[in-house]
Amino acid sequence: MIVYAVVSIQPLSERLPDGDMQARQQFVNQSPWDWLSVRRRIDERLCEATRDEVWVVDDVSFPTCGTASVGVARQYCGALGKRANCQVAVSVHAATDTASCPLEWELFPPEEWVHDDRRRQRAGIPGEVGHASKTRSRSGASSQPMTAWAVQHA
Repeated sequence: MIVYAVVSIQPLSERLPDGDMQARQQFVNQSPWDWLSVRRRIDERLCEATRDEVWVVDDVSFPTCGTASVGVARQYCGALGKRANCQVAVSVHAATDTASCPLEWELFPPEEWVHDDRRRQRAGIPGEVGHASKTRSRSGASSQPMTAWAVQHA
């Protein structure tokens, strides 16, 4: 397995024979694949290997220079320790003393994105996605693995 410093479509595409970055970007952005079954399988495989002891619920911020990426807003950015343009995701990881694996993650939609129909449409944000406080988002993210599939955790 090759370890990349930055995991994004461009470096991955450059290492494949056809190098078709646009096709991979479109697949990730617009494909109607069922992500729930993929996450369920990840959960089953990784939790079996790690024998999780606790679940860690946290938000993760991604500093961003522009404003066009989904969910970018001037908000508290934990990665920088101050308010800045960033995206925030809420994640749930199964963890032990030596390993962790992601069970659930979702982008936190800032309030300004939820009320801007033009931005929502351009970004492909479904109508049912709304704003929730980070506390509510954490609560929803942590209940997802328990309610969406019946994986037995330690």
